[in-house]
Amino acid sequence: PPPARPPSDLVFDAQLESLARSAAAALPEAPGVRVRLTGAPSYHLAYASVLRGDLMRSTVASLAGILLLFALFYRVVRILPLLALTLGAGVLWTLAAALLLFDRIGALSLAFAAILLGIGVDVPVQLYHRLREELGRRPAREAVAATLEDLIGPSILATLGPAAVFAACGLSRFRGLSELGLLSAVGLGLNLVCTLALFPALLLVLPRRMWAGPHAAMPEPRLLRRLGRLAEQRWRLLALGAASLALVLAPLAARLRVA
Repeated sequence: PPPARPPSDLVFDAQLESLARSAAAALPEAPGVRVRLTGAPSYHLAYASVLRGDLMRSTVASLAGILLLFALFYRVVRILPLLALTLGAGVLWTLAAALLLFDRIGALSLAFAAILLGIGVDVPVQLYHRLREELGRRPAREAVAATLEDLIGPSILATLGPAAVFAACGLSRFRGLSELGLLSAVGLGLNLVCTLALFPALLLVLPRRMWAGPHAAMPEPRLLRRLGRLAEQRWRLLALGAASLALVLAPLAARLRVA
């Protein structure tokens, strides 16, 4: 008889495979005979296992890359544990929300973690960048308060934009895309709460020397400064170049096919 559920139901696939293995184990042993499982349920379980491993590695690599770039740009290592804790809390909160929303999710939906880290780090970067400027002219507690007062509005707006895009993906009839979109949207909102609540709280609880470093002044990379001057002085040329490049690449983009 046909299976009671489609092969995309991984829970049913695992139960079916367990029953098949139990039945195979009960067979009498025969020299040179081995029992192997195949078919759509086995393939789906294998693909899901590989995908989960890949997504876990990509998430860890994403977090490591974010922390490395943060340390290289700001030249401060002490802040990294606080940043990692804030981003990690956002991911954990989103996993808890997934349990309430879906009970279980597909392996593809786990990609939300890498998406959340990549987009969600924007707000901590903005806050810390402004905080370093404020630390140069006022005490730590006042600097944190001033930073939040100035950036809480832009931070909310910067989060609502991508969250709305991912929420629109939740309208898809494809379950994997729908789950991924909803989880990413909810995760960005929860990450914003962590950044505006947990991150400043950690800064205020811990001594300033543990996260600010010996110098509060923001380093000025020469390359970025030169790029800024170039954009100011040659803005017409840059705008014309960008528009020309878009016109040249438009035919190539139109030839793209989705497999």
